[in-house]
Amino acid sequence: MRVKIITPQQFVEGGFLDSDDQLYNVIRFYKEEGVANKIVRRGLTLDEVTAHCNDPETSSATCESEVAKVHTIEYGDWFDGYTEADDE
Repeated sequence: MRVKIITPQQFVEGGFLDSDDQLYNVIRFYKEEGVANKIVRRGLTLDEVTAHCNDPETSSATCESEVAKVHTIEYGDWFDGYTEADDE
């Protein structure tokens, strides 16, 4: 199976979303000073960011995977939240 990767703008222009539909970015927020917050996913719908942020693996307080636990050891407490995506 082949998968084509498209940008959020191509998604909107292709008619998959109404152009008025807001897109969102998932931000990883860190508690520790000196650790910069970062965008971990871009151009998602509200349903997609809500599902992402409701996953227990998207917070140091509830994660159970080894990858997430190691991330917590390296960077301190963190959680994923979302903001509206800026037009690019």
